Amino acid sequence: MHRFRKIGEERSEDLCLRPGYHVSKEMRTGTQGFGRKTPKPLRTGETRSLISSKEGKFLDCNQALLEMLHYSSKEECLSIDLSNDLYINPEDRKVFQERIERDGCVEDMEVEFKKKDGRKVTVLLTGYPLRDVRGDIVAYEGINLDITERKRIEEELRETNEFFRNLIESSVDGIIATDMKGTSSFLNKGAEDLTGYSASEVIGKLHITELYPKGMAKEIMEKLRSPDYGGVGKLPPLQLTVLNKAKAQVPSSFQRLSFTTRRGRRWPPSVFSRTYDLVWRWKRNLKRLTYSW
Repeated sequence: MHRFRKIGEERSEDLCLRPGYHVSKEMRTGTQGFGRKTPKPLRTGETRSLISSKEGKFLDCNQALLEMLHYSSKEECLSIDLSNDLYINPEDRKVFQERIERDGCVEDMEVEFKKKDGRKVTVLLTGYPLRDVRGDIVAYEGINLDITERKRIEEELRETNEFFRNLIESSVDGIIATDMKGTSSFLNKGAEDLTGYSASEVIGKLHITELYPKGMAKEIMEKLRSPDYGGVGKLPPLQLTVLNKAKAQVPSSFQRLSFTTRRGRRWPPSVFSRTYDLVWRWKRNLKRLTYSW
């Protein structure tokens, strides 16, 4: 049983954690012989700090944490039960305790807290054990970083990337992306149907020139380097043939695009349209029918 003492009392063997009280000198300086210093509670400013008991109650918290959780007073916040009133998933509290007692600290554990109104806030929780002079863990100090907005942005980016990937994958046109050396890095379903290759056979293995008849790759590169086709690096749609896996020539419409990311990385995809191939086949079949009549 630990007695809480007011500031000014000199008995360093007592643990002091309640509001208006302080932690003993040994706990602040980490001189109890455990090889690491215990951070001084409680932090101020934007750092959201708390001290909790092993039984799952707040012993102290700072103003930044109150504002994050939307509690109007410290007394109101200190009255809640952590497992049921703070954690969205009560099991996270048990995991936190197990890790901190096993490893001596917890760093950047992602958990979800409940605000006073029930809304969710996602935080990265870093925690350290607080020990008495005998070395027994009697409480935990936690530092919380609110990453709710970051998680929202990440989810939006994930959904956007998934939308565009599905859009590219479902395109009837064959889309092949390469690195700057010409090695294939992406192949959609339309390109698989057009060439007869599977993505696993192409990505990181097939050079884009292997899809062109002899001399065609050189001709395309000369046009890409010329300013006469809409500017250097640009190429309007061309009618050409593509070599499929069986080395048969497949008529198609070709367009070379080039994108640059915000980090300066170039992503040059080639688009092969089956439209020209289908029109060519239709005309060929129509011609055969005419001759047969």
